[in-house]
Amino acid sequence: MFISVIIPTCNRLVLLSKCLDCLRADFQKTENDRYEVIVTDDSKNNKTEKMIADKYQWVTCAKGPQKGPAANRNNGAKSAKGEWLIFLDDDVIPDAGLISEYIKGITDNPDSLAFEGTILPDNEKLLKKDMAECPVNTTGGYFWSANICVNKWLFKQVGGFDESFSIAAQEDQYLYYLLKKQTNIKFLAPAKVTHPVKFIALKNKLKNNITAVSNWALYCSKQSMSKYKIIQQGYAFQCRSLLKNLYFLKIKSAILNCHTLLIALPYFIFKHDK
Repeated sequence: MFISVIIPTCNRLVLLSKCLDCLRADFQKTENDRYEVIVTDDSKNNKTEKMIADKYQWVTCAKGPQKGPAANRNNGAKSAKGEWLIFLDDDVIPDAGLISEYIKGITDNPDSLAFEGTILPDNEKLLKKDMAECPVNTTGGYFWSANICVNKWLFKQVGGFDESFSIAAQEDQYLYYLLKKQTNIKFLAPAKVTHPVKFIALKNKLKNNITAVSNWALYCSKQSMSKYKIIQQGYAFQCRSLLKNLYFLKIKSAILNCHTLLIALPYFIFKHDK
């Protein structure tokens, strides 16, 4: 069995370097002839390529298509030699033995052609703060692309990541939706990565909120959900989230909820009524 680890990146040298340090064969305790690491770089400069050439000669660096995160991941998969594809984010810290745990999981579960691993926050206390973000997965059923594994044949069969998702959201969830129709997706708790908790400025969230809502609506429509159902689900979720954020005094998150309810969702309705 040969594994291809695919890491999309764009101008994040320090974070990528920390991730790659944890994928060395001596750290992973896995023979280096059992896996390869492919970094697919969407930046417009050659800094990532130069860093890899200088410090990580065992890593393959591919130039990304600069068409968004879904296209960048697909780009890495195109040059993969492995029978299985592990997708990681460039800012995660892979656990020692991550690759061997996936190999064991694949061997022990021959009926499963897709797996998701554990994603832990680097600081649980920070998660309680306003505007904190982290794709935590400790029970399965999320399939965040920060830590997943898919059989390459099946990945190609379902068309890979849908490149019509222009931002880093929902493209992994739609892949999950497609894969569930084809195979049993197994959660492998011992296959762990640690993901940093991040804070994105409210003004940036507001600036990109219409795009984010449109991206989510696209995901819903691809599952044959009616426009009425999309609107109903969107308003219901945002109202619940608003009440929760107000209860915990997360004022910035509540403002984002209000923007979604009063501007982003109405914009979606108006756009589709034309």
